Amino acid sequence: MKIHERIQNLLPFGIPKKIRCYDNGGNNAGGSCDRYTVVFTGNYKGRDGCDYFAMNSIPFNHSYGIMLSCWDSNIIDYPTYSHLGKKIQFVDLPLDCQKAILFEYLMIWDITCPICNKANRNSEDWIFAKNKNILLICPKGHKVKPKDLGLDKKILCKRLENKEK
Repeated sequence: MKIHERIQNLLPFGIPKKIRCYDNGGNNAGGSCDRYTVVFTGNYKGRDGCDYFAMNSIPFNHSYGIMLSCWDSNIIDYPTYSHLGKKIQFVDLPLDCQKAILFEYLMIWDITCPICNKANRNSEDWIFAKNKNILLICPKGHKVKPKDLGLDKKILCKRLENKEK
């Protein structure tokens, strides 16, 4: 499978396909301080249980951010998921949560840069660009545009505009 086909399969329209997202409402709504839970699905290399992230809306904030990379031997959202909150879409997560998930997703699925075709094992090396013309910046500094991933720029720009409102 070519890199563009693989990326389109795993990241259709720039959205991670093999995840499930949940929102428990947070502390004020009877939930917990780690309001959002994202479960990674699919048969990625090295999977031997259930990998998931639990985080609040500001996971990168050094003072108040919460982001836990977790593992469990059982699938935590099957057969029921009510303990995690309601199901939501990836685009409904706060932008910083989307960045954290996208970084991890690139790493676990070993997605390479479509320009230099180098494997990027450290998700922190990728930069999620807020610029509407650039989606990601790979560790080598290549500015990956939506068209480089075979993505429809109009759909992507609309998604970013909606999140900025």
